[in-house]
Amino acid sequence: MNNLPIDFYFQEDKQNNFNALRLLASIFVIYGHSFPIVGSVERDFFLEYFHYKFIGGLAVDIFFVISGFLVAHSYLINSKKYFILSRILRIFPGLVVCILITTFLLGPLLTTSNNYFNNNLTWKYFYNNSFLITTEYYLPGVFTSLPNAAVNGSLWSLPLEFRLYIAVFLCGTFSLLKSIRFNLIFFVLIIYLSFNIGKFPILVQYENWVNSSFLFFIGVFYYLNRKLIRLNFLIFLTLIIFNLLFVDTVYFKYIYIL
Repeated sequence: MNNLPIDFYFQEDKQNNFNALRLLASIFVIYGHSFPIVGSVERDFFLEYFHYKFIGGLAVDIFFVISGFLVAHSYLINSKKYFILSRILRIFPGLVVCILITTFLLGPLLTTSNNYFNNNLTWKYFYNNSFLITTEYYLPGVFTSLPNAAVNGSLWSLPLEFRLYIAVFLCGTFSLLKSIRFNLIFFVLIIYLSFNIGKFPILVQYENWVNSSFLFFIGVFYYLNRKLIRLNFLIFLTLIIFNLLFVDTVYFKYIYIL
């Protein structure tokens, strides 16, 4: 890092490390979830040391920051029609194929239920997950003997991700994706929603949606201000040291975000 703005590393030649970060985060997800899936009482090394969140949660944070950055970029360089189409194609084809295979192939092969297709849980899983209404984890009689019976736990983030795509589209439609306007509204909303988020159930299915949405819009914030935010190794190192110094304190979560 040579104290250059983020914009320098985000050129058309794709001279950046987003794929490397995604790969690292994916490894974190697999490693972090391996403990609860097998019912282990042990904890991953990140949770063991920092006592804040497991390493899969760290990976999710990385994904949402990157997503906010790239989705804002996508909106601002493309037409609205292209943005909408690309966001739909980003999620739904793969999601629908996954849900179809899970519901109509995996489920019937593994279920211990004699009324699999007559069970409301089967159709609730198929419908709610396919249309990103809410996340459904369980199919009747599937994986019931395992420590965790969830069929596909990773689906939880997709309803939120799609809502955030819509939020970026609305921000752009109302000309709010300008750094000064966005920055002001972003910080006002942070303060307001901190006290009122429970009043918006359509936006929040899980408590961690609030945290993930915040990190997504940090990514948007970084993209809109990319020419002003500089990559500096000393600042990075200082933040790492502060994270280590404030472990197990009430201040850690704020420094962690930074």
